[in-house]
Amino acid sequence: MELSKASRRMTTQQELLLRRAAFLALWCETTEAKLVNGEDIDIDAFNVATNTLRRILADTGLPLN
Repeated sequence: MELSKASRRMTTQQELLLRRAAFLALWCETTEAKLVNGEDIDIDAFNVATNTLRRILADTGLPLN
């Protein structure tokens, strides 16, 4: 995957981390939708997922802006 701003290629490790981040982001979005629709969610699992997502994104070393 090419990074247009940095004009460098991601490492395999960065790509793997971003795949995990994409999965967690989807899970968080789905869980938030359940909450908005009045369904109960496991708030502890949600907090763990959002914190893990933040850490994964920071660990990629890619700019987050």
